[in-house]
Amino acid sequence: MKSIIAIVFSLFLTGSVQAQLNFGIKIGASTSDIGVDHINVPINQSMDELKVAIEKANYGFNFGAVFQIRLKWFVIQPEVIFNSTSVDFRVNDNLGNYTDKILTDSYQNLDIPFLFGLKAGPLRMQAGPVGHIPIQYASELTSLEGFSSDFSPIEYGYQAGIGIDFYNLMIDFRYEGNFNKFGEYITFYDRNYSFSDMPTRLLLSIAIAIN
Repeated sequence: MKSIIAIVFSLFLTGSVQAQLNFGIKIGASTSDIGVDHINVPINQSMDELKVAIEKANYGFNFGAVFQIRLKWFVIQPEVIFNSTSVDFRVNDNLGNYTDKILTDSYQNLDIPFLFGLKAGPLRMQAGPVGHIPIQYASELTSLEGFSSDFSPIEYGYQAGIGIDFYNLMIDFRYEGNFNKFGEYITFYDRNYSFSDMPTRLLLSIAIAIN
């Protein structure tokens, strides 16, 4: 990250005469695809087990700040975004304690995309890394015996997409992938579980430049 900042700073210095800096406040929504999968959790030494399946990933909402540096046709766009989303799980066991019980996990993250791209007229094409820092987590899975959560301090992914700059509006449509499997934070009886798919998202946002 330090090397990226150094590169951006040197580019800004060398092109400071021609560089254009925009600052904006953005808001957006997202849809997630985390696959249809489940985990089986043994709950004793017999054949009894708990099945936790993904029911659905709900729509997410985000807002934050966007910085856009233009050096002729080259664009650098770091952002700081607060993101909120949730996932519903369907829980069953073969003891009859849980039958199609729906439990919800809610997540609030600080997302930090750092995008690089090309600009031609109002159209932008961008891609770059993104970091996800957990801020708050609320889970109904805590009602399950043996459950605990263990989040990494930061997870990494990537974003790529297109944008349109129209007067003081910045509209972005992006695809996001992640390098971590969904559910790696889930722990039952001191054992970590995760679902098979790495989550992806589609993000649509609009920002208003205020400088």
